[in-house]
Amino acid sequence: MTRAALCLTMLLLGAGFAPGQPAELQLAITSPADGAEVGRELTVAGTSAGISTERILVFVFSPAADRWFFQGEATVDTDGAWQVNPVIVSDGALRSARITAEGVRIVATAIEEVPSGLSGVPAADFPPAGTLTQSPIVVVRRGE
Repeated sequence: MTRAALCLTMLLLGAGFAPGQPAELQLAITSPADGAEVGRELTVAGTSAGISTERILVFVFSPAADRWFFQGEATVDTDGAWQVNPVIVSDGALRSARITAEGVRIVATAIEEVPSGLSGVPAADFPPAGTLTQSPIVVVRRGE
């Protein structure tokens, strides 16, 4: 390696670039749309980029429990499109005035390994340890 190539390599490594470094991780929910009215059960779908061996998980927030509830691991296509079905929009009852008033928050996270104890993650402990990135939160209204 020439001295110029070595200097350039050291400069790039110092700036945070590493050979084989993955592209920036991107994660988004495309369905349901923010503000949509949904039923009790739905499919959550989205797009991702730069996520290869990581897992995509979907969570729904329950205001009454102040916890994020794990809904499932996404099936990811080769183009980065993903989905989780079914996702349950519930606050522990078939119909909740609190859900209707506040809406339901849904988020997707990319994580290296799925930790145990995801049945209800306290809001203060969210996102779970090992989370690399998460989608913007989508807020939906629960319909009849």
